[in-house]
Amino acid sequence: MLMLAQLGTPGGETVPQLPDPPALAYYIFENPWPLTIGLGICGLVAMLVLRRRGQWREGRTLFICAAVSAALVMGLGLGVTTQRETLRARTRELVDLAAAAKTTDLRALLTEQARIGVFSNHFLGVRGREEVLKEVQTNLGDTYPLESHEIGPVQAVIDGPNVARTQVRVWVKPQKDQKLYGVATGAWFRIDWKREEQGQWKAVAITIMQIDGLGLNADMGR
Repeated sequence: MLMLAQLGTPGGETVPQLPDPPALAYYIFENPWPLTIGLGICGLVAMLVLRRRGQWREGRTLFICAAVSAALVMGLGLGVTTQRETLRARTRELVDLAAAAKTTDLRALLTEQARIGVFSNHFLGVRGREEVLKEVQTNLGDTYPLESHEIGPVQAVIDGPNVARTQVRVWVKPQKDQKLYGVATGAWFRIDWKREEQGQWKAVAITIMQIDGLGLNADMGR
């Protein structure tokens, strides 16, 4: 969120979206509700239709099978946390910590080589974890503290065994005494992640892809 608090005006240009996750894995492990509800409805309809035909026993059997299947799907969805879900949670945590300028906790989410980029992969000299933390403290802790921030839906894609990306839209509103803007300013961020030996995902690069009123970084589509 490098200097986002003092940049841009409301708008919201379109940015390239990350690839969708595999449908089967998504609807079983990450969003089981549609499949669970669908199985329950199908089982109920089948039971009612067969009951009207006098096939009560067959209808009950189908309903029980559908209910068991729905329960299994829901159990898997609640019991399994996918890497994409972990990355989405890490992304929200990173944004929350950066917005509050909690650099001590933010340190644990960054690799030593972490960097900040703004448009077209120009990194403005903000390279290394200590420089990133210093930038966050200077801009969001001291100069432009925020009154509030809001996090949109987080997209996530696994690019390899230990490499991933997330993408998120964030709106920020400076504290009232800053008197910069009367409404929240939005921006799109892409975060490149690396899974370290301990199994934890840490941010390698944080790139501002778009800021309301300042346009879109056209070079970021991959």
